[in-house]
Amino acid sequence: MKKFIILAMLILSINISAKSNSKTGNSIKENTKNITKTQSGNGSSFETAIKVKTVDEEYKYLSVNYPGSTVLGQALVYDDKGTPYDILTVQMPDGKTAKFYFDVTEVFKMYEEMFGL
Repeated sequence: MKKFIILAMLILSINISAKSNSKTGNSIKENTKNITKTQSGNGSSFETAIKVKTVDEEYKYLSVNYPGSTVLGQALVYDDKGTPYDILTVQMPDGKTAKFYFDVTEVFKMYEEMFGL
């Protein structure tokens, strides 16, 4: 039940992020400065996942670093240690696809604190 509630909150925040990103303009670049400070890798694998504090940071990271890209899908997965990751499948402007791994541990901690889970 705990994971279900966290997943529901994650989905809700994704929808809010997608809507807010279409209206934010240049402020996105300013907000991504915090992401690169917490970033532990390039996001190409579990080992190099980008650590984020909100789901919104995932989309901001992509819009700043890969302008013109489109998110095709998103999956919440856990590694063998139980660490939660969002994996975003992205179509690049040249038509190729890539996967980006985001460590969402801090997102889950925030929801647990907010809802006493």
